[in-house]
Amino acid sequence: MGSSRIATIRVGDLAASHEVVAVTRHGGFLSAASRRLLDILRADFTKTRGTNTSRRNGVRRA
Repeated sequence: MGSSRIATIRVGDLAASHEVVAVTRHGGFLSAASRRLLDILRADFTKTRGTNTSRRNGVRRA
């Protein structure tokens, strides 16, 4: 699956959003595909929210 297959699309003047939460265990296994998906989501979060957020790249460190 190429990263170009996941995209945000615009539909007229529709303004919809939904928070995405990723729950992982510290030291837990993440496949290469799951790591890539999280990288894509973090990059999009950074673009839409800017860098002035309380959680860097959408990740809360415990």
